[in-house]
Amino acid sequence: MTLEQILILLISFQIKHFIADYPLQTMEMIREKGKYGRRGGIYHSLIHSLLTLIILISVDLTIIPIDYTVIFAISFVEFFIHYHIDWAKKQLTKKYSPEQSKFWWATGFDQMLHHFTYIGFVWFIAIQTNVF
Repeated sequence: MTLEQILILLISFQIKHFIADYPLQTMEMIREKGKYGRRGGIYHSLIHSLLTLIILISVDLTIIPIDYTVIFAISFVEFFIHYHIDWAKKQLTKKYSPEQSKFWWATGFDQMLHHFTYIGFVWFIAIQTNVF
């Protein structure tokens, strides 16, 4: 895996994250992410997972071969991790309003964890494709 391929994957995940977290996220999803097991949070995380699946299949078909077991495993892990990061953030921000700095600290921490997840995915793919 080249540096260019790593950057393509990281940029793809960043774009995916923006699309799933902003244009494709509904108010129902936002409201229900803090209620464990509610469909809004599940649907939101499924969108992230499906877009991750699309990215990885596209990369496999055009840039670098990725084992489909790895593709499906990462997509499942994306669902699980994304759901729980969002749920935990909602738990932390329930008592704060956007006017309070602790709300924004929790929001920034949430976004950082999502981005660390994508870095981890790229690292795992690099290992699986014998980069190291």
